[in-house]
Amino acid sequence: ADLNLALLRPSGIRGRVELPRFTHLPPSDPQPMSGKLHAILADLSILEAFAPVENTKGRVEMDVTLDGTLAKPDIRGQLLVQNAETELPDIGLAIKQLGVNIYNQGHDTVKLLAGLKSGDGNLNLNGTAKFRSGTDWKANLNIEGNNFEVVNLTEAWALISPKLDIKIAPGRVDVTGEVRIPEVEVTPPKAATGEAIAVSEDVVIVNPKNPDPEPEKISEKWAISSNVKIILGENVSF
Repeated sequence: ADLNLALLRPSGIRGRVELPRFTHLPPSDPQPMSGKLHAILADLSILEAFAPVENTKGRVEMDVTLDGTLAKPDIRGQLLVQNAETELPDIGLAIKQLGVNIYNQGHDTVKLLAGLKSGDGNLNLNGTAKFRSGTDWKANLNIEGNNFEVVNLTEAWALISPKLDIKIAPGRVDVTGEVRIPEVEVTPPKAATGEAIAVSEDVVIVNPKNPDPEPEKISEKWAISSNVKIILGENVSF
């Protein structure tokens, strides 16, 4: 079976799946199979319809190879994000040189390499995830950066230099490391003229139109452990 879906050029999806020695329906578990899938998204501006971003550029490529049998498929693949950039106007950031490489090592391990720049700083991510079953998996993520700009507004501007290790397993998240904050400038907005009239202390609201919703019930509790040192630099002003 062949798949050829032409999007706006040069974007598109091409794929092919084969079932050698296929003889009957439904196919049995020992049925061999092979296939390939190649996809290109050359215009990332479509993301602006789903997220508060602007001037988004870049390219995404995905390659997937399928082998093995229906009972024991062997799936190998790679996802690349190249030369991406975008702007986040809500926090005044311009993300540059965003690159992501996700690929598998063996049948149960996925690797992540990513890097991006903001302002004059950079941030790098390096992660590994192992999946043995739905309840037996673990992921490790290392985040390191230097003078990475995290907010650039009139009232607030800040740089961070994180060095974090994050370990995730079913029901547990452990975060360790440090976050250096070399520079911060916070300018509180000027108070509005005039004085607001406070509500009297003896006012009681009965049956409000929009009562606070009940907290959502979490079916599965996650234990979160954090041991992160926050280090303020000399150029921090409030």
